[in-house]
Amino acid sequence: MIDAAEALSEAAKTEDYKSSVESLSRAFNLAEKAEGSVKVDASLFENEQEKELAQAVEKLRIERFS
Repeated sequence: MIDAAEALSEAAKTEDYKSSVESLSRAFNLAEKAEGSVKVDASLFENEQEKELAQAVEKLRIERFS
């Protein structure tokens, strides 16, 4: 747990930390409102971090469920 806290502390010092946290928060908020299966509409992404997050999630989904 200490390692995780140290990693988070270091990540908070990076340039893109704030925008990454905002993108993740937005994704969580949207996911909470979703009902059933949802198709992601990439045209609604507001920044590059959201696009990268969606790509990473899709990659994990394919790796895990294929």
